[in-house]
Amino acid sequence: MDFLNLAFTFPTAIFTALLLVVILFWLITLVGFAYIGMFESDLDIDADAAQSPSISSWFNMGFGGPITVSLSLIVLTSWLISIYAHKSFHSC
Repeated sequence: MDFLNLAFTFPTAIFTALLLVVILFWLITLVGFAYIGMFESDLDIDADAAQSPSISSWFNMGFGGPITVSLSLIVLTSWLISIYAHKSFHSC
């Protein structure tokens, strides 16, 4: 009961909702109704054009994998940090 109370209080509740969306996405992907790279975009970029960092390259964080994997790791890490921070600050 303490864990559920911790997971659904204010700062952590936002990340809990995002984590539930991520878990739902991966369950749908596991069943086969979604594709891991479904949010990737294939753009033809001119070689002479200056490359500016796009939102897609920012979320990939140098992993080189699909954006869904990177976003899932960001959400999971944020949720864990929020849980442990909330637990450590409110245990006193």
